[in-house]
Amino acid sequence: MLSIPEEPDRPAEARIAALRAEADRLESISCTGLTATWCPVHGDCTCPPVFYADDDEPQGRTLNDPLCPLHSTTSSHAEVTSC
Repeated sequence: MLSIPEEPDRPAEARIAALRAEADRLESISCTGLTATWCPVHGDCTCPPVFYADDDEPQGRTLNDPLCPLHSTTSSHAEVTSC
């Protein structure tokens, strides 16, 4: 539950209006693309990293982990109707 911090110098109506404006802004945020590793709506990609031969640094992610909030088959990330 959202708690509204006390601000004695600011009227409750002004705080409520500010919170509504922020809620509207957050609801208008769109998902990032299908190959994203982060989305403002769904969060971080948790797919395993991809390593190539003779390289110690990951070169991306598999983008197909069944538990990933972005790339699982049950995720609504990047669907037109979800974001």
